Amino acid sequence: MISILICIVAFTGTFVLARRSLVWGMAACVGFGYAFGVLRANILDTTSFLMWDASVLGLYASYFTTRRTPEEIARTATLRLWVAVLILWPVVLTMVPVQYPLIQLVGLRGNTLLLPFLLIGASLQAEELDELAMFLAAFNLMALGVGVTEYFIGIEAFFPRNAVTELMYNSQDVAGYTAFRIPAFFVNAHAYSGTMVITMPFLFGAWNRQSRTWAGTLIWAGMAAAIIGVFLGASRTHTIVLFAVAIVSIFMFKLKTLARAGLVFMLIFTAWVVSNNERLQRFVTLFDAEFVSTRILSSVDLPIVEAALEYPFGVGMGGGGTSIPYFLQDEILEPVAAENEYIRIMLEEGVLGLGLWIAFIIWLLTRQSAMDLEVAPGRKLARFAALCYFALACLGTGMLTSVPYTALMLSAAGWAAEGSNDV
Repeated sequence: MISILICIVAFTGTFVLARRSLVWGMAACVGFGYAFGVLRANILDTTSFLMWDASVLGLYASYFTTRRTPEEIARTATLRLWVAVLILWPVVLTMVPVQYPLIQLVGLRGNTLLLPFLLIGASLQAEELDELAMFLAAFNLMALGVGVTEYFIGIEAFFPRNAVTELMYNSQDVAGYTAFRIPAFFVNAHAYSGTMVITMPFLFGAWNRQSRTWAGTLIWAGMAAAIIGVFLGASRTHTIVLFAVAIVSIFMFKLKTLARAGLVFMLIFTAWVVSNNERLQRFVTLFDAEFVSTRILSSVDLPIVEAALEYPFGVGMGGGGTSIPYFLQDEILEPVAAENEYIRIMLEEGVLGLGLWIAFIIWLLTRQSAMDLEVAPGRKLARFAALCYFALACLGTGMLTSVPYTALMLSAAGWAAEGSNDV
């Protein structure tokens, strides 16, 4: 009953705030995504899995019933077409009764629900991105506070052991397999790390433009909290992207001397903290060539050609590796899964679906508007981070379903592809 009430409040609250301001609605949705993990872990019923979805639908209800300006419609026309195509094909496949109906619907949700964030990201103006960055900075600081608390007292105080948190408790592989990865209040530690990294382009872009001292300080603190949070979450993939984003931010953009010094100090301080704490050093396995090669081969060395020939139209939505709630997993017919997002897409959407996604990523890669010299650094960094994640999606799954990382990553991709010229 309580989860149903939360769904109603999440939908209504997000819708009302989005009516007032798109940024307020997006902040409400993303902020609820930050807290979704701890709520779902402590409210163990079927409807609890839909609590964040209700907030997302509230945001969409406001966004798609608000009149867009002619300039925005013209600017995002190609992106709108891509979003429509990437949603329409899975919808068509869902009508083919290959899997149990609820499995098909969960698969459809996983493949399509968050794609409109591409359009929302492209709609944001410079002042809206600055406002969103302040929300994200505040959220990151709160997440760090919870993460540090979990570091000292354990995750058990926030996440009881149950079917939802089983994976979390199986991730005791930090500091010589004696400690858990820190999830803060996210659905898992991987989502925590990923969300922290993908907030960086939004924070960096606003910080680069911000002239108010208090706002700049808040955003700087939010970036520092994000960087430390990545190491608390102990995700190697997200650490790679963080290193890449940090290098690009410092060396590839023209920054004021004080701003560059602030970034360097932030990184030096983080390096000092991490170097003195074994629990924050899970990423050092990246320097083990044998481990890295084994891990990569386990994800990419798959019979993709054989799978494409055997399942040219996929095995049904939800049957190829989309995260399925524990109470539905036994309903999957002949589950075929792979630790590779593109193989998962092919198994569920068929060869055509995979081809559409590859074509979309190539289109995003070649968008000239995001590479022009006059484009602001934040937008360029958003494009770089999004493309990094599209590239690394071959090493795991969850790119389209992580809460709220996926919403922010797709927003960053939309901003990069068709953002306003003033950002």
